[in-house]
Amino acid sequence: MVFANHETRNTAFFACFASGREKGRVRSTPMPAIEVEAGSGGEYIVTVQEGGGATAHRVKVDSEYARKLTGGRASTEELLLLSFEFLLEREPKESILRSFDLPLIGYYFPEY
Repeated sequence: MVFANHETRNTAFFACFASGREKGRVRSTPMPAIEVEAGSGGEYIVTVQEGGGATAHRVKVDSEYARKLTGGRASTEELLLLSFEFLLEREPKESILRSFDLPLIGYYFPEY
């Protein structure tokens, strides 16, 4: 299980990965806590906790797709942390689909 407090991450990877993202998006509130738990068959449960509430999301990640995005420099869990930070910069946790395949983010957000 990976729990992000945004201080214990692979910062070199995240800086490199984030360099291709759209600049200028600033979240007006602190980033929520994000927890990633590996399931079976490439499925992960991502929990986003903010304020008094939490949401849970089932995300399917193909290992080849994860390697393509990370270049092998980070775990799938780290990729999911960054992906949810990306989403949370753009929409509230309640608007994120409860179940989806990771490539779907790029369909809705081409800058991903």
